[in-house]
Amino acid sequence: WLDGGAQYQSSRPLLRNIGLRLRRLGVFCYVTNECLSDASALESWLPKAAAKEIAWAINQAVVNGLGGGRPLGIMNSNSRVTVSAVSGQGATTVVLQNVLDMYARIPVSLRPSLVWLYNPGIEQSLFRLQTASGQSATNFLQPDPNKRGGWLLMNAPALPIEACPAPGTEGDIIAFA
Repeated sequence: WLDGGAQYQSSRPLLRNIGLRLRRLGVFCYVTNECLSDASALESWLPKAAAKEIAWAINQAVVNGLGGGRPLGIMNSNSRVTVSAVSGQGATTVVLQNVLDMYARIPVSLRPSLVWLYNPGIEQSLFRLQTASGQSATNFLQPDPNKRGGWLLMNAPALPIEACPAPGTEGDIIAFA
């Protein structure tokens, strides 16, 4: 902000060079001679099995990655923000106040890109979300009309990810934007 008649001061941004090194993620699979002899069965099974394993490895890296030549996961990031459990909350549960506290920490500008990741072990808690007066919080958790079997939590996709830490531990539900 400048006063009337004031001159702009020139400046140069400080930039740093970073290097990105591409790495591959692969799947190694043993195949019996019997499977090799039935090429059509192998051709239909192997790509699906490999894709599932790659998806599992990517999910693990996104959530728990240690860095050092591999992805740095959410749980090991210095930018991770946590919210405290609510007084009187069950040890392995998620209550509506947890979700509201997490949502409140997300900058408004990032909310359109919000995705919830959660350990499948807390699904029962999510399905039972209630307001403080005991009323069902159905307007917070709704079926995703664009994804069969999917959910929206606070109008953002909610995805069960086995890589999320166990119920009752930090990261059992993650708001990612």
